[in-house]
Amino acid sequence: MITRLCIKNPMLGKIKGVCSACGQNTENGFPFPFSENFTGFSYLFHGNCFCPYCYGFFKDPRFRKRSWLATEKEVKFLKRLDCRLNLLDLPEPPFAFYITKAYHRQGWLSGLRCENFSREKFYLLTDFVGTILIESKDIFQMYEIIEFLRGKKISKTKLLTGGFSIFDFRRAINEGWQDFIEKAKAQVKKPLWEVMIYVSE
Repeated sequence: MITRLCIKNPMLGKIKGVCSACGQNTENGFPFPFSENFTGFSYLFHGNCFCPYCYGFFKDPRFRKRSWLATEKEVKFLKRLDCRLNLLDLPEPPFAFYITKAYHRQGWLSGLRCENFSREKFYLLTDFVGTILIESKDIFQMYEIIEFLRGKKISKTKLLTGGFSIFDFRRAINEGWQDFIEKAKAQVKKPLWEVMIYVSE
């Protein structure tokens, strides 16, 4: 459960029962930490409280309002470009990785149980393409394509939609990099492609 990676020294409550977030029995639970606007009940277990780890996680607004990378040693809160650097250099497992675009949603709800034990194939939690299972090799391949085309002044919008202009194709053919355009078009609509474009410069 990722909440145990994110919360290192939780407070202890007084409720005995089953945690609705992680499903674990607890002797030190807390009342549900939701506001009236919470809409994510379908992601929770049938329980009567929140354990200390899950309570601390839900109550800390940084986990909702920022991107973060959690390991057994620490939690790092990340800026957008930091996310790219950490995707290219993942920590030793176990870890959990969340990237937010909206900075206010609980976009990790669908991936609360997606703790990672491999750097080659792992879950990435986001609030814009959901929770996705990805392979590290795909990150590096997409990074190479995006960095090259951004260096050619191709906009992120064109990369995201595949809407390259006749001028773009003509220039690519004349300069010998049309294969990068074709590689980019093949990635359009893939969730990881959208992530990589978002975290690129």
